[in-house]
Amino acid sequence: MRSFNVPFADVRVLAGIISYQRNKASLYKDVALRILYTFAENKPEYGQVRLLNVQGDEIIRINREQGRLRVVPEKGLQSKAHRGYFKKSQRLGFGEVYVSPLDLNIENKKIEVPYVPVIRFVTPVFNDSGERSGFVVLNFYAAKMLAHFLEITSDVMSNAMLLNNKGFWLVSDDKNVCWAFMFEKDEKKLREKMFGAQYPVIWKLV
Repeated sequence: MRSFNVPFADVRVLAGIISYQRNKASLYKDVALRILYTFAENKPEYGQVRLLNVQGDEIIRINREQGRLRVVPEKGLQSKAHRGYFKKSQRLGFGEVYVSPLDLNIENKKIEVPYVPVIRFVTPVFNDSGERSGFVVLNFYAAKMLAHFLEITSDVMSNAMLLNNKGFWLVSDDKNVCWAFMFEKDEKKLREKMFGAQYPVIWKLV
């Protein structure tokens, strides 16, 4: 599996540069947009590059759509205050990074189709007073990582599985159980789709 050293460094560097620019209020958004756009141009492994304010509202959002970059207009920006990755980033200090669980990208509260597996890297932006003034969020494309997992296991395993820390399938030959935690709302049915429900002895050992 690919090391996450690069995404950790990327998000920290961006936050540091934008924090430095933060005090030039009149040019802040324009300068931040140029910085993030230039970064995105050279980093195709990220599907989204964003700057959020402290309330969780998107200030800047750059999408990679079919290989091309698009700056989302103001009317298309969303609030991410309700998202788990934003809530869990609230207490981050300088240089600290929150890494979200691997899941599927959600837009306007709906799972994006075709599915886009992502891991989000989040770190805060600070002003001169040492207060958090926003957050840089990078959506790392995880599809290639999952494909690599299948590639390296295909020669030695007939049914390679990948689980998250709660025991839900991310990769399995049975497509009905993959990403069940993203779709199934019925708690009983959801538990039935956990690895531990089907293989309780093995899960206990794990």
